Amino acid sequence: MRRIRIPVLDRYMMTEMMPVFVMAVGLCSIVGMTLGALAGLVREVVVSGLPIAVAATAALLQLPYFAALSMPMACLAASLFGLGRLQADMETVAIFSAGVSLWRMLVSPLCLGFVAVLLKLVCHECLIPYGSSQARRMVDMALTTHMQGLRQNNDLVYPEYAVKREVGDDGKTIGRSHTVLQRIWYATEMKGTQLSGLLLLDIASSGHIHRVIVADEGEWKFEEGIWKFVNSTILNVCPKDSTFGILQMEGLQVPSARLTSRRALQKPSLQELSRGGILRLIAELQTKLHTKKQNRGGSQFSLDLTEAGIGDTSHIHCQEGGEKKEIVTSSAKDSKTHNVNRSDEDELVKLECFLHQRDAAIFSCIIYCLMGAMATLVQGSRPASSGSRASPIAWALLTSMIYHMIVTTAAFAGMSRHLTPWLSAWIPPLIGLSLSFFLPVIL
Repeated sequence: MRRIRIPVLDRYMMTEMMPVFVMAVGLCSIVGMTLGALAGLVREVVVSGLPIAVAATAALLQLPYFAALSMPMACLAASLFGLGRLQADMETVAIFSAGVSLWRMLVSPLCLGFVAVLLKLVCHECLIPYGSSQARRMVDMALTTHMQGLRQNNDLVYPEYAVKREVGDDGKTIGRSHTVLQRIWYATEMKGTQLSGLLLLDIASSGHIHRVIVADEGEWKFEEGIWKFVNSTILNVCPKDSTFGILQMEGLQVPSARLTSRRALQKPSLQELSRGGILRLIAELQTKLHTKKQNRGGSQFSLDLTEAGIGDTSHIHCQEGGEKKEIVTSSAKDSKTHNVNRSDEDELVKLECFLHQRDAAIFSCIIYCLMGAMATLVQGSRPASSGSRASPIAWALLTSMIYHMIVTTAAFAGMSRHLTPWLSAWIPPLIGLSLSFFLPVIL
């Protein structure tokens, strides 16, 4: 089997660009994680008693998101500073003097761009969905077990409070709401989300204990938001007539509220979904809109009446068999559901725009590599006394800013339906490639 031989020139240029690329991705990822995820997690550690190990693990699991976010600018930095070192030592002049063309020199930056595209694709499809979901689940389980940071040694005592609102005869809330004691938890041992030797005092709104629950074990079910007790005994107490009843249950389930409404992590965003997850959301919205359109098929009658000159077709009176009847058309119903359908359509457009824009943004790594390489190599291919004296870094940054403005404008045009989602996503990369290849003319 023949080994793949990489040309010496490409190997030499890649050794100059790759360290800069790795260092830029690592530095930007750490800074983004510190300012983005770690700040909120540290606040939860101080306020809500989130374990430090959980906070550190959740922050590390979000590292692929910030790594993928920094890859386009890392490609720009690698092509600028990696090839800039060759230009500073006049090595590019020697390479061009040996008969190597400018387009041949662009092979290495393009290879680096394709490597970054593959890495960004792996992050979006595999690492980011898994890491974000695991980090969110860890923090949720730590903050919703109601007990973290409250135990002294192995046993714990935890009072659970509820908000009580005074309601009048008309069903409206009167006065101010206040918190009342709802339950008192005691456990001899706690391991993660499991409690052993559990004792629960359930307190009525009047302030009397009306239920006592004793269980061997209790486990917090995150998905259902309930405590599930094993081998439990329930003692129902009625303080008015001093009666009580005992009941044995094997799988008692007790719903419980969350410990805090604050979230250390933001709500799940589209950035955390893979391409398959976004496509599933689009298919669900399309099916929902199609079903609504089919259900509104009978509204054609009201539409015909409106076109005939009848203004309000929501209520029409007719005479049939000497009895006056009222026909309620679907126009009133359509007017009520119009806003809902409009919001569903806007959400569908948003999802389609985001899907195409993220696909196009993956290839922005190649565009940024070309921008930096063109700005650097064009300067190195010319004599020192000819051409513009502008810095390649300034030209590359100016071109990248123009490209970013084009991306933002096209995204806004797609969201406002002036452009189709596909065009709003893929027009900016085509313009970016044109700007990159137009740099030799400017410089």
